[in-house]
Amino acid sequence: MTVDVRALLELSRALQGASTFADILNAARDAVVRSTRYRSTWLIAVENTPDQQWCRVLAMEGASSELVWERAPRFPVGADPFLLEILEGDHPVIVEDMRTDPRTDKEIVSRTDHRTGISIPMRIAGATLGMLCVGTFGAEGVVPPTQEEVEHLTIFGSLVAAAFDRVRLLIQRDALDAQAKSLADKGRALEEQLRHLQRLESAGQMASGIAHDFNNLLMAIAGHAEISLAELPPGPVTESLQVILEATQRGSRLTHNLLSFSRRRVLSRRAADLNQIVDRARQLILPAIRAEIALQFSPAAEEVPVFVDEVEIEHAVINLVTNARDAIPDAGTISIEVRTAQLEDDFVTRHEGKLVGTCASVSIRDNGVGIPEGLLAQVFEPFFTTKSVGRGSGLGLATVRALVDQHGGVVSVESELGRGTTLTIYLPLATGTRAPRDTAVAARAGGGETILIAEDDDMVRALLVRVLRGQGYQVLEASDGQTAIELFRAESARVHLVLTDLMMPRRTGLELVKAVLAFQQQTPIVVMSGYTSDPAGASELTELGLPIISKPTTPTEVLLKIRRILDGSS
Repeated sequence: MTVDVRALLELSRALQGASTFADILNAARDAVVRSTRYRSTWLIAVENTPDQQWCRVLAMEGASSELVWERAPRFPVGADPFLLEILEGDHPVIVEDMRTDPRTDKEIVSRTDHRTGISIPMRIAGATLGMLCVGTFGAEGVVPPTQEEVEHLTIFGSLVAAAFDRVRLLIQRDALDAQAKSLADKGRALEEQLRHLQRLESAGQMASGIAHDFNNLLMAIAGHAEISLAELPPGPVTESLQVILEATQRGSRLTHNLLSFSRRRVLSRRAADLNQIVDRARQLILPAIRAEIALQFSPAAEEVPVFVDEVEIEHAVINLVTNARDAIPDAGTISIEVRTAQLEDDFVTRHEGKLVGTCASVSIRDNGVGIPEGLLAQVFEPFFTTKSVGRGSGLGLATVRALVDQHGGVVSVESELGRGTTLTIYLPLATGTRAPRDTAVAARAGGGETILIAEDDDMVRALLVRVLRGQGYQVLEASDGQTAIELFRAESARVHLVLTDLMMPRRTGLELVKAVLAFQQQTPIVVMSGYTSDPAGASELTELGLPIISKPTTPTEVLLKIRRILDGSS
């Protein structure tokens, strides 16, 4: 045999630098064209799936390459005797005429117009990785190989097999590197999320602690201002007292935001119609909407039942409407719409399946300045705001998302710069009968009933004692949970109602509640707090169905709640 040494050396050098299957094919085709009469060369890889073995064309050069790619890029091995002969052997398999040879698949031959074929198995360590193929198609006709061409092709096949195995391993390595990088990136992202959550938790703990103490101060200030306002004749002093009350209400809204954001406010849930909740919120915020802004409300045609803390949802709607108002610099429109929504699959996936199927929704849409697309991902972060300095705390949307999360819902935002923003709250639909809402009644004086007050803040406790005694109640007071428990056990026969703070030294309000119920289950209990450091304790209070008054509250609200309970109207 006359060996074309130059062709072999050039092929060997080209294969050493090959980094893709296309590089291997180009090098092999150059050697084949230089040393044989064949002009079409292709590489086939063996692929194994759980139920089948396949041959896949990885690369092809020649006159009929487009035809092969279109009509037979992949075909099953199955029981095909021709393919099995190639894959199980260690020598070239020659088919002089593909149309007449009984071993060939005539359907594939017909689709590709294949005429002559020489297939050299690429074997490494006893395993066939694929095959190097040369041949003719269509008008090239039948071209049987000479013995010298077969020997050249056999040597080429051995060189190509080694390069094929090396490139295959390189591709596998690169895939593993990419997978490792992806996992590392995900790990870093999860670490950053964890750090972010830890920062939020720290901020939440600090905010809730400040809000708890500030609520007590506000309650004492507002309570004494309300008492003085009722006792004094109209004049400059009462006007100042009214300003004090309004200031404490603003402070109350701020602490409400802090507690909702940190998820430490105790929820008091009940079945309600979302239409009515949103309408009440609309009426509350309406006086704060500028005359040049139209506030439109579109309730759902039917009742939309939800199981929620009505005050919190009202607060969320007010927050969103306030944001919408601030986004409109001049004249404009804010639209509020309540409806039931059927969630699409991509929405469910995007929100990790938190809500599925049909749910309740309330959308607040404005035609204001809009939010830049690059900032949309940040709008729910605490202390982030697009408003000018001094116009926003950055807690509004963070608070909304926190309380919606607590209700098992989601909140979404859509915005277009210069055209406006739409924020939508989605909540689970409730089942069952909706409880009637309390109707406002005038506070009535007590009838000599005894109230046990457990409150660790001296100013708040003194205020409550003064208000209750002033309305004809008898009062027992305790400054911590343990004292309250001991006092109740000693005086339980004459205690008509227990009014307790939730967070107290020595024993908590929840522990006092359990002790009272264990000792005398029929005693009414009212819990007074807007804060808990124990989410499990908050859920226990909700399960017990105890009435909860959120701090800061007013003397009137406390008197109304106590009177309703004692009269059996709650």
